[in-house]
Formats: sequence, structure tokens, C-alpha cells
Amino acid sequence: MHKVKSLVGLAAISAGLGLGFGGASPAFADTNGTWYVQSSASVPYGVSTDIPVPRDYNGDNRTDLAVYRPSTGSWFVRGVLSATYGLAGDTPVPADYNGDGKADLAVFRSTTGWWYAQGIAAAQWGENGDIPVPADYDGDGKVDFAVYRPSNGTWYVLNQSITQFGASTDVPVVNDYNHDGRADLAVWRPSNGTWYIRNAAAVQYGGAGDIPIARDYNGDRLPDFAVYRPTSGTWYVRNAAAVQYGNATDTPVPGYYRGDGHADFAVFRGSTPPPPPGPLSCSAVAVPVNPTQYGRIDIAVDTQPGALVSVTDDTGASYPANYASDVGRADAIRDVSGAPVGVVVNVTVRVSLPSGSASCSTSFTPVA
Repeated sequence: MHKVKSLVGLAAISAGLGLGFGGASPAFADTNGTWYVQSSASVPYGVSTDIPVPRDYNGDNRTDLAVYRPSTGSWFVRGVLSATYGLAGDTPVPADYNGDGKADLAVFRSTTGWWYAQGIAAAQWGENGDIPVPADYDGDGKVDFAVYRPSNGTWYVLNQSITQFGASTDVPVVNDYNHDGRADLAVWRPSNGTWYIRNAAAVQYGGAGDIPIARDYNGDRLPDFAVYRPTSGTWYVRNAAAVQYGNATDTPVPGYYRGDGHADFAVFRGSTPPPPPGPLSCSAVAVPVNPTQYGRIDIAVDTQPGALVSVTDDTGASYPANYASDVGRADAIRDVSGAPVGVVVNVTVRVSLPSGSASCSTSFTPVA
């Protein structure tokens, strides 16, 4: 588990392992996958079976649209490159392994525990069942090979450390949470929605079924605790308003697509047929945005995709109008921190399409 080989002589290694490196640039197949970046036009790029791998591949400080095609080991980076690097079954792990400011093509082969970073290094570090967690753990500006082993909750960082931190069901969420230039060991526990960062206080944010997606969403150079909730296509960022952007089948792909230092909400959507049309319907329920902080209420509405959703209540509060997602879900968020405690608030929801309209109602009672 400690052998590192230079890629200068990787041709022989590649031949022996059947790595499938090099050759002519692969052809880009018909597109049926689409990228949606908030406040930007949607972009068709990739197919539904591709793995999205957005990174900054050309060093311009903007995240590039990119996919890895596991069936062929092919990489497609929009406007930058196409290449074959890897084999079917490999896990793509692109990152800046040489410190030049550009993400490098790389794969982790779990069956053998080998890492391959194009033009940089190959190393055997890990075993079947490990989760690759490459990051810059020592602050030298280069990403290190590392794995998280769920079976014993242990982190293995090549040539640096072996540390037990986590449990078998935890999700590794490595990031530089204190902005000291070094990646911190961290896990998110789905069973209680809690973030555990080594040598820092635990933070509860999210719940079972959510996908943790910590990024710097407010531009303060620190990653924010955040989750994507597939059931409603909603993004929840701690200390910020919830945003509905996506649907249940989307893959969240947050990144710095505009290069302004703020992470953008974005999803990759495979080919999904639209639901069949039916009579316009409406149902609504009021739930706290964060179960531990009853300061904001989410009026969750289920109706037909594309319907205009308007929400009012008997206090005269204003809710922004929005449209139902591709799965017919809309969320209206209201700050209720100043509402009278213990007084029932009745909510009316109206949904409309060119074909007609419908209404429904719900209620909630602010608590201290």
C-alpha cells in the first residue's frame, strides 16, 4: 500500500494492467444529458450514463462542464479536451495533483487499490471497498492520494497519516473548513444529519436522504454546510434561504462556473421523459426548513410541472411566486421568527396553468 511509481515509465505498467490510456481522442456521442446552472442557460453535454466531473481543467478559475464515460474510460471537458484515460469500473478522481492550478485526469481502481494520475504518478494505495478522498492534506498546494475505509472508519493519506475518524455509514466530506490551506478530515452522518470535523465542533444540518454538498456559497472563502434534498430538488445552505433548483433524479454538481468566488447551484440531468399530463391538482404542507431551528417555514407544494405557484396567508405576509419543478414540486419559504407564538397561521396556495387553476391550503403554528 506504500508503492509510488512515476508515470515517466508508465507505458509498461499500462500495458501490463490493460489501463486503456492514450490513443485517438474519443468521439462524443449524441447528447441526452443536460447541465443546469442557476441564472445561466442550460447546456446539453454528456449522456445520461456519464459521471459528471466538473473541475477547473484549464486554470481559468472557472469550473468546466465535464463528464467521465465509465463504459469506455473516456473524458469529455467542454471546450478543453477529450481523452481516454481509465477502464470500465474505474472511479474518476480528477484533481490538481501537481500544483499547476489545473485539474488532472485521474482514476482510482478499487479492485486493485491503484491510483493513476495522467502524466504525474501511479500509486497503489487502498483496497476494494475504500472511498477515494483526494485532497491537499499537508498544505503544499498538491492534492494527495487518500482513501476513507468505511469498514473501520479510518482515513489513509499516502505518506502522511492513518487516522480513525468516522463510522461505517458516514459520508466523507473532506474540505478546508478553517481556511488554513490544509484539508480537514470530516464526515456527514445521514442518520442524524450531523457534520463531524476533526478538531472542531459538530454541526447538525440536514437529514436522511439528503446529499451533503459543502462549498463556499457566500464568497467568504470558507465552505458552508449545505445539503441537496432530492425529494424536492431543494438546496439548503446553513444561514441562508432554501432554494428549489433541480428534481429527484438530478445529480447536484455545485461549482464556481462564473469564477466570482461564489459556488453556484447546478445539476446534471440525464434523459428523463416528462410526466404525462393530467388534471391540475394541488397539495401543500408546512414544515420547518431546519427541524432544530423553527425560524423559517417551507410551504411545500405538489402540483403539475411548470405550474405557477402563488402563496398567501391570513397575516398578509408575502411569499415569492415561483414555478413547480419538473417533478411538480415548489417551495415557498417564509421567515416566521417574528410571528406571534402559538397563533395558527392559515396558508392558501393557488396553482395555475394555461389550462386552468386549482387551490389548496395548509397551516402552521409558530413556536418559540
